[in-house]
Amino acid sequence: MEGKPFSGPLFVVGMPRSGTKLLRTVLDQHSQIGMAEFETEFFPYWVKNWDRFGDLSEYCNFEKFYFKMMRIPYFLYCSRVGKVICCSSWYKMCEGYTPAQVFKALVIHDINSRCTNKRIWGDKSPSYLNHMCLLKEHFPQAKFIHIIRDVRDYCLSINNAWGKNMYRAAQRWVDTIRKARQQGRKFGEDYYELRFEDLISQPEKVLINVCSFLNIPFERKMLELDHPTENIGSAKGRIGILSDNKGKYLNTSLPQKIFEIEKIAWPLLIELDYPVRRFSTTSTVPPVKMFLYQIYDGISLLRSTVSRRGIKDTLKLNLGFIKISLLG
Repeated sequence: MEGKPFSGPLFVVGMPRSGTKLLRTVLDQHSQIGMAEFETEFFPYWVKNWDRFGDLSEYCNFEKFYFKMMRIPYFLYCSRVGKVICCSSWYKMCEGYTPAQVFKALVIHDINSRCTNKRIWGDKSPSYLNHMCLLKEHFPQAKFIHIIRDVRDYCLSINNAWGKNMYRAAQRWVDTIRKARQQGRKFGEDYYELRFEDLISQPEKVLINVCSFLNIPFERKMLELDHPTENIGSAKGRIGILSDNKGKYLNTSLPQKIFEIEKIAWPLLIELDYPVRRFSTTSTVPPVKMFLYQIYDGISLLRSTVSRRGIKDTLKLNLGFIKISLLG
C-alpha cells in the first residue's frame, strides 16, 4: 500500500444502535488493527478537567488521578473481566502526561492485554461523534470512521432496546449527523463515512474500501465472526454479519410514527441516498417537547438498565455516566 503507515488513533463513531459495535468487531479481526474492548467515552471530561488533576508526571498526583478514574464506567467494565490496568504500569507506559498521551497508553494497554503486534490502535465510542474536533485537536493524526444507519430503523431500535421516544431520536439523528458531517469534511482524507446497510449487505466491498482508507490490505478474516456483537435488540445473540438486519421499518406496526419520522428527517435521508418520500415541509420537534422527551427517555433507560443489570450495578454505572456527562 502507498503512503505513510497509519498507526492510530482510529475512532469509530456513530449514533447508538447504528452498527458501531459490529464495525468495531470486524476491524478488530484485522491483524493490524486493535480496538479497545470497551467504550472509553471519557476523553472530553479529561480535557475539561485536566488541570484539576495536577501534574501527572508526579506519581503521587497520578495515583490520585488513577483512583478517581476507577469510578467511571470504562474501568468498571474492565474490572468485570479482570483487566483493570494497575497504576504503576499505566504511569510507566505514558510517553508524557498530556490527556492524549495518558489516553494512548491506556488504550494500547487494553489492546495488548488481548492481542499483540497490532499496528493501528483505536477506540469505538459513539458519543465521540459530538467531539471529533476536540479529538482531532489532541490527536492531529487521528482518523474517523462514521457509520450511519437509516433513521427509521435507528428509531425502532432505540425504542425496542430502551423504550426511548422515537420523535426525539429522529430529531437528534438529524441534528447530530448533520453537525458531524460538517466537522468530518474539515478533516479531508482522515474522515470516512459508510452506511450500516451497505456494511451488512456488501461487507467485503465496504471493508475493502475501509482498509484502503486505513492504507492496509483487506483480510478475509474480517468477515468471520465467532461471537455475537449484540446483547440487546433483535440481533441479540446472533453471530455473524446479519444481512437481514435492515428495512425493519417496512414491516413495523407503527406506520404513523414512521411517517412522522420521515417528515423530520427526509432531507438528510435523501442526502444519504436512502429511499424516502418527499414532503412539502420539514417537521422539527420543538425544544420544549425535546426536553420532556429527554426526561421520559432517562426514566426508560433507567428502567431498562435495572432490569438487565440490577440496582447495584445500575447505580454504579449511572453515577459514572452522570459524572462524565456533567463535567465532560
